[in-house]
Amino acid sequence: MGFKENLIRLRSKEYASAKSFAKEVGLSYTTYINYEKGAWPNEDNFIKIAAALNVTTDALLGYSPPNLYQICKKKLKDIGLDIYEEPDGKILLRLDEKGCKDEELRRIYDTAKIEKLGLPNKAAVVELVKTAELTTLKSGFRDALLTLLLPWFIVAGTQNANDKGNS
Repeated sequence: MGFKENLIRLRSKEYASAKSFAKEVGLSYTTYINYEKGAWPNEDNFIKIAAALNVTTDALLGYSPPNLYQICKKKLKDIGLDIYEEPDGKILLRLDEKGCKDEELRRIYDTAKIEKLGLPNKAAVVELVKTAELTTLKSGFRDALLTLLLPWFIVAGTQNANDKGNS
């Protein structure tokens, strides 16, 4: 949906008429109804309309941001890690045996006998990837990510430090 459709839909939910909404926003009815017919408001009027409808300007335009978790999941997949979601909401990262083309990442997993990486939830995955991206100025994304993942490593037959108090 575009601006015009969103404007009509959102306004109709809260206000019985375009005339009452125009008055509430402080616009003439003629000016406002032109927006519902497809004209574009100036910046000030656009912001006033969004505020009166109690929505963001993005929502008024029909823009919804991409799902950050899905973006982060793809970035991890791109470096050779698969994400598994457990029923309790925990997230496990495992080396993708077939898809991992990064020999150093494979070596780290094999040397440390890492079975999986356990993270508490999706928000932790997003925060991890965002932090790794911020530190890539000093090192590559993968190196920054591995450094951040160290506390979450679950070596075969052991628990990670973050799970010890929960058992």
